[in-house]
Amino acid sequence: MTASDAQDTPHTTWDVARSLIADDHAVVLWKTDCEFSLALLEELRDHPAITWVDVHRDEAANARVRELNDGNELTPTVLVGERVLRNPGAEELRALLPG
Repeated sequence: MTASDAQDTPHTTWDVARSLIADDHAVVLWKTDCEFSLALLEELRDHPAITWVDVHRDEAANARVRELNDGNELTPTVLVGERVLRNPGAEELRALLPG
């Protein structure tokens, strides 16, 4: 992924995204240099019940992903309601969301 490609990727700030976490809405903490994040993004980019937060573009999101993963920048980490999913597949995530 080039720098210009990275600018075209979805990103919402953590300050906005954290208020969207719900049982029917996921927030994906991801990064552009993670093959698992990119695979999930490729499958679910346009899903209306998913908000994407690039942890390399948001210090607060980076701190949160590390807090959830024992200090590691493990991505994708997905928050759905009270659930924390680490490196879920597209089908697993899709099954939890409407639409």
